[in-house]
Amino acid sequence: AALILLLAPMYLLAGLFTPASYALYMDLTDPRVAGTQFSAFMAATNGCESWAVLAGGRIAGAAGYPAAFVVMSLASLLSLPLLRRLSVGRQRHN
Repeated sequence: AALILLLAPMYLLAGLFTPASYALYMDLTDPRVAGTQFSAFMAATNGCESWAVLAGGRIAGAAGYPAAFVVMSLASLLSLPLLRRLSVGRQRHN
């Protein structure tokens, strides 16, 4: 029961992340080629997820699940400055 209580917020946040990333992708697309760009963004997302699963599995196999969660979370946190740059670049473009 304790494990479910700990994992439930993580899955809730992952569920919230998905539509947020889709909204970001749509905001970044050029309306004239939005379908193509959105498809490319989604393909990149799928590629990233497959590499993340591979990396997380290898880390979990070598160092355990807690280490895998920490390392993969840190990798996600390192991407936050990139999101900030996207936001600033978009403001300058508008």
